Amino acid sequence: MVIDSIQFLKDDKNFSVYIANKMKNIIFDSLSELSKISFRAKKYTSNKQYFKIYWCLETLIGFYMFLSDDDLHELLSICVKLPEYTIREKCAVILKPLSSKQKFNDLILSLSNDENYYVRNV
Repeated sequence: MVIDSIQFLKDDKNFSVYIANKMKNIIFDSLSELSKISFRAKKYTSNKQYFKIYWCLETLIGFYMFLSDDDLHELLSICVKLPEYTIREKCAVILKPLSSKQKFNDLILSLSNDENYYVRNV
């Protein structure tokens, strides 16, 4: 509901740049936290970080165009390798309209060969 609501603010460029960068920062923070998790605490703590990444990517589906191509590529190149197929699926949704940009071809190709049916067929 919140994500659906903020889509109406997309016409406000300042807000859109802010929200896109905020989501990018939250994702990078969560990725950093994932790299620090010990095996013992892994299940609950990693699920919490994956949850954040998933919902930030869901938001970025509507705001990815307000990130630089370099930032977006850096972010997605990490996220497409995560074990959670739902996160890879969100990456595929973001990448689909970017197929004309050479910079993203490597990521699109890797997801088109993904083991998960839903990721491959976005």
